Amino acid sequence: MKPDPKPSREVDKDYLKYIRRQPCLVYGCPNKAIAHHDPTVGAGGSDYTSVPLCTYHHIPGIHQMGRGIFQKTYSIDLNREKVRLLIGYINILKAKKEEGT
Repeated sequence: MKPDPKPSREVDKDYLKYIRRQPCLVYGCPNKAIAHHDPTVGAGGSDYTSVPLCTYHHIPGIHQMGRGIFQKTYSIDLNREKVRLLIGYINILKAKKEEGT
């Protein structure tokens, strides 16, 4: 019996551009954000589970602190933020679609 093939990771360059244009989740730093994948790409993280973090809050931030300590330290619920960001992106896509109709 063959093992199930590894599922392919969802990749969306446009979504990552959207994430990188958002302010850092921690203090709203207007610096160019990095798209932090949660879970990481190595763990199969999708582009749709990315969140914007400035360089400081990305590394040494979340990568050194770990997800749990990071969320507790900054009172951030990463799952809630991922949903909020996806909703914002969907609303942009809907608005563009309505403009084109």
